[in-house]
Amino acid sequence: MILLLFACGKSEKKGITPRVQTLTESVYSSVTIQPDSLYQVYSSVNGILDNFFVTEGDNVIIGSNLAQIINTVPELNGKNAKLALNLAKQNAGKNSTILGGIFG
Repeated sequence: MILLLFACGKSEKKGITPRVQTLTESVYSSVTIQPDSLYQVYSSVNGILDNFFVTEGDNVIIGSNLAQIINTVPELNGKNAKLALNLAKQNAGKNSTILGGIFG
């Protein structure tokens, strides 16, 4: 009987007890939410989207324009080529300072 009294006399609480303290670690994540039916549209040219002709939920007809793309790269390439040609003509001329320094 004495053994039984000593065994039941002490009760130790085990487990997890909450306490207030500063946060020392946090976890960040990012997600992309997509609808269950998604259709991706691709363009045959590169450029910047300038104007949208449809909005979400609109019905579209095959062959209709969905958006307008601005592509100024070919125009800029043409202008750069003309500038390079003019500079090459100036450097190859009779009064060229570059050729004068070489042959002068």
